Parts: sequence; C-alpha cells; structure tokens
Amino acid sequence: MAQDGGYVFKYPKWQGIVQGAAGELDQTQLKRRIAEAEAAIFQRLQELAQERGSSEERQALSDASNLLLTLKREVLKFPDWEMGKGQSDSSSA
Repeated sequence: MAQDGGYVFKYPKWQGIVQGAAGELDQTQLKRRIAEAEAAIFQRLQELAQERGSSEERQALSDASNLLLTLKREVLKFPDWEMGKGQSDSSSA
C-alpha cells in the first residue's frame, strides 16, 4: 500500500491523486487536480473492466467520483446538470 504524508492508501493507483484534489485550496489548481483525478479514476475503471470481483474498489471509485463532482459544484460553482431532471419545464405551458 502506498503512503502519502503518513497515510496508507488502500488503492494507491488513484487515491493519492483524489486526495490531492480534495485538499487543494487554490481554485485554478483545483480545476487541474480534479481533471487529473477524474482521468486516474477513468483509467482505473478501464483496468477493472478486465477483472472479476473488485466491487469494493469500484464502490470506492464511485465515492471518489461523487466527491469530485461535489467539489466542482460547491467550490468551482459548476452547474448542477441533474437539477432539472424529472421536472417538467413550466415555461412551455
């Protein structure tokens, strides 16, 4: 297991990168770090597509993706694309 600042990551291929994004305070750097973390998650998901099992890591990847999405919405003020999902458009009435 890999270490980052004394913490041992269970999934070192991507967890350190996600942790770096979560701890970034500079918004310009945060955009870059989120993009790097998303790429690492995507790459790992592609690797896992060839493997059986690993449901625990898949769940951890899903959780990490949700964390990055929250950072994009709350910190970087990205729009919430699901906000109108399932709601009718009242302006067309």
